[in-house]
Amino acid sequence: HHMPHLHIKNGKGQEVSVALTGEILDGYCDSKTLKKIRTIIDLNNNVLKCFWKKYFKFTKTSMVNVVL
Repeated sequence: HHMPHLHIKNGKGQEVSVALTGEILDGYCDSKTLKKIRTIIDLNNNVLKCFWKKYFKFTKTSMVNVVL
């Protein structure tokens, strides 16, 4: 559970965990949602990595939640 990743829930009730590499770690989402997730990760990769390090340091957990 130490790989940087996002937990995403969309309005369709789909839940998925996606690594900052774009790899699906757990769950399911449709291809359109996955494309959006990967675009967001690509455009914000440095910010997400920085946030991950700070969040993990302060909370001692390894989860970041995003709602689309």
